[in-house]
Amino acid sequence: MDIINWIVSLRIELIYLSVILSIPSLILYISEIIVIIFKKQFHNSFYALFTLRAILDILYVLDSYYGFRLPTLFGSILLPLYSKFPQPLLSIFTVLSTYTFQGNNLATTFILLNRLTTVALPFYHEKLWHKLLPISILTSIIVPACFSFQFFNIDNIINLELDENDKTLAFQIIEKPGGNYSKIMTYFNLIFSICFLIICITISSITLFLHNRKDETKIQNSTTNSKIQIRLLFYALITLLGHILCAILMILFWFIYQYDPTGNKPVFKAVYQQYPWVMDTSTIVLSSWSLLWASNTFRQEFIKFYFPKQLQLKNKATIAPIVVTIHRGQRLDLKENSREIITKDFIQIK
Repeated sequence: MDIINWIVSLRIELIYLSVILSIPSLILYISEIIVIIFKKQFHNSFYALFTLRAILDILYVLDSYYGFRLPTLFGSILLPLYSKFPQPLLSIFTVLSTYTFQGNNLATTFILLNRLTTVALPFYHEKLWHKLLPISILTSIIVPACFSFQFFNIDNIINLELDENDKTLAFQIIEKPGGNYSKIMTYFNLIFSICFLIICITISSITLFLHNRKDETKIQNSTTNSKIQIRLLFYALITLLGHILCAILMILFWFIYQYDPTGNKPVFKAVYQQYPWVMDTSTIVLSSWSLLWASNTFRQEFIKFYFPKQLQLKNKATIAPIVVTIHRGQRLDLKENSREIITKDFIQIK
């Protein structure tokens, strides 16, 4: 057995890998959205764009389970149900996969643009995004719809996979042979992936260039808020890595589709089977988990929101006093409005 056939034979294992990746990340994503909604301190442009992209990513995951993973894992059980679906319910798998993919591209672009303005225009950032945010949200919702809703016209069928005894093992929702919508969808996804990848890399490069031009002393003396902004910048760059993975996958899809339009050859199957775990990693996994790393404030509020009792127990821990040793005649100066509290009980005179 060569390597291509070996990869094809791992289809079930790869789907279970995607399940292991997607379910915890999906739960975390939803939990983060809830925190953002109920905590007013996160009601700003960045977290609004994060929530928009999170909703699109969640729709993608649910659509992937509906149209690919569940039919592959539980085809024999679900076939009687799916076989009764009208054509629009079969077509919605293609519609949502295209819509969420393009929407994610746009939302990520606006997130990177948001991080650029924090570096280039820090004093006008929030005022600027007060106007840009509605435009960004509407663009990310409406533009993908213009390209994806045409796929409701696609004539999808249920393609059965049978064992040696002609029993159904799995099934796939695919376009009826002779149709052109799958080719159009693959072409759209390829073009959009490359265009948005170039745009995102350009924005990220400009942002990093402007960030590196800052004076080192300013960086050393930066406030806590600016440090958070820097981490959120790196969060945006981490999610850019996901778009690079998506773009590579779409390019492979395009070339292999030219080689095998029917999708029956082992090479096509070997590449297509990577779709769930690659897309999961590049969307919900990187976006959800890296946010907890990027923002200490969000992480603390997240823990406080879901585990308040544990946080209270932690805060009740005793704090050892700090002893300050000074020599006689030495003057002890404190800055005005200093948060440091020094009393005679904490001073040891020599």
